[in-house]
Amino acid sequence: MTKNIRKAVDWLILILAPALIFYATQFIIFNITDTVKLRMQAANVIFYELIAWLLIAITRKVRLSLIIELVFFWFVAMADAYVFIFRDSYIQPWDILSFGTAMSVANNFSYTPAPRMIAGSLMCAALFGVICFCKADVEKIFKTLKVRLLVSALCIACLTAFTVGLQSDEFCKKIGFHEGKFRLYVTTQYNGYLMGFLNKIKYLSVAKPEGYSASAEKEILESVNVSSETSSEDYPDIVVVMNEAFSDPAVDADFSTNVDYMPFIHSLQNGGENAVTGYVNVSVNGGNTPNSEFEFLTGHTMAFLPESSIAYQTYVNKDINAMPRYLKSLGYQTIGMHDYEASGWNREYVYPRLGFDETHFDEYFYQFNPTIVRDYISDASLFDQIGYELDNREDADAPVFSFSVSMQNHSAYDGDPENFERTVFVDGLDDIEDKYVKRLSNYLSLVKLSDEALQDFTEKLKDSDRKTIVVMFGDHQPTASVLRKIYELNGKNYKELDETDTNNLYRVPFIIWANYDIEERSGIETSLNYLGNYVFDAAGVPLNSYQHMLTTFEKDYPVVSAIRTINSKGESNSIKDSVSYLNEYQKLQYYELFDAKCDQ
Repeated sequence: MTKNIRKAVDWLILILAPALIFYATQFIIFNITDTVKLRMQAANVIFYELIAWLLIAITRKVRLSLIIELVFFWFVAMADAYVFIFRDSYIQPWDILSFGTAMSVANNFSYTPAPRMIAGSLMCAALFGVICFCKADVEKIFKTLKVRLLVSALCIACLTAFTVGLQSDEFCKKIGFHEGKFRLYVTTQYNGYLMGFLNKIKYLSVAKPEGYSASAEKEILESVNVSSETSSEDYPDIVVVMNEAFSDPAVDADFSTNVDYMPFIHSLQNGGENAVTGYVNVSVNGGNTPNSEFEFLTGHTMAFLPESSIAYQTYVNKDINAMPRYLKSLGYQTIGMHDYEASGWNREYVYPRLGFDETHFDEYFYQFNPTIVRDYISDASLFDQIGYELDNREDADAPVFSFSVSMQNHSAYDGDPENFERTVFVDGLDDIEDKYVKRLSNYLSLVKLSDEALQDFTEKLKDSDRKTIVVMFGDHQPTASVLRKIYELNGKNYKELDETDTNNLYRVPFIIWANYDIEERSGIETSLNYLGNYVFDAAGVPLNSYQHMLTTFEKDYPVVSAIRTINSKGESNSIKDSVSYLNEYQKLQYYELFDAKCDQ
């Protein structure tokens, strides 16, 4: 090879390598040629070229710079691929804040790489060898510090301008950016994982609603007449369990099983005594659990906050008005419990900011030798602990508000754990060793354990002389991939669901049960931001001013979640199409979350 040819080859590698890094690492996640248009592919390539030249200007080393870029994006792609396997979504900007929580449950998943991940990694390894062959000499170009600074500044300016542009709908439209309508992964799969990630940065901040005035919202809330003649001695204990991944897949597709996987809850739904039942629309699927408890405990909705952001990590950074704080003002002892790590989703700091007097996490539970199912404390042990706290309250005369988040049913659902018996099987799925059949059976068997634990707890309360309200709802459904066999039985592909099927993925059952006479109701369709009002109504607890305002919004929009709204006519619409009609709600929520002084 002559010197000139070798020089040409070196420069060809230098120019093409960033583009090849994009295609090779992107292949680890999915095949971009199936979904990403050429304009967006070109946009990605330009971004990778700019990164490469920025590194080269800094280091003056071509091979070192290209290897840094290759290794970094290989690592990001592998992480993104695993995240999609685990939760049907890709890494988002706010997930960086969730890193600690993700690591706390990381050992519960299988890390066997998918064939595409192996093939893509081999492509990256081959590209690594090609880069090592490159000897392009750029030292003469970047000989002076002035040139290096100039090129670095130019690259940074272009990268910044590109990133800022991705926050603009107008710019995105010009470059052919595809905005996912229902599922976050669509944005990534139609634009590339880097472009999809950078576009979501715009959701890290919350803009003030149109026409917002803090003083006007304060005046509205102060004008609401809130009074109560009821003594705290007459209030019942309120026990709430937000049950991890608890759902009824019957809302997603038709199927039958060898045994009923939630016989107790089904009995309550079918005219159970002293029970209020229905389905609650949540804003998350397969993960981001704290957003569900945020909506329930505050009456706020994720519909007015950045898509898939985590309220606990970004917005609850001071004391705010919430259900625990209000109930404490009425004389309640407030207890917040989670039978897993205190650091998960920042709960150890958030719970006191919501007004909980006491907070208990996994280390506290382990003092009582709980039963473990798979790797988590069982729901039966969680209910036992709740009963213990009720029996050992600090003030014998004060009612208790107990809010707990369970972990028993947390993903993943693979394998054959020794301390867990699979009891529920779906009719028509005979290959019990098929990993997807096993995954589904494991999940339904866990749901049955939750149903049994709830029934046992309510049976004990029937003998109590203290009035008690028990509430249970799921934080979200498992990812659609867990239910893939059910969809297949109905001739559907879980990756290609229509709007109706997608909406159903965000519906979970709720029950409100009392050990004394309350008005029975069933078939309610609501959302988590309103569920607290149903609890207070059943318990005979007066609403505060913000909850009173929620009742007015609920009349026109009985369901408001980050996924959709349902209006009083029963019409389902996307939140984007409804937000203008919910402006008053949005302004009040903004005030309560960001500007209001906390009631003491």
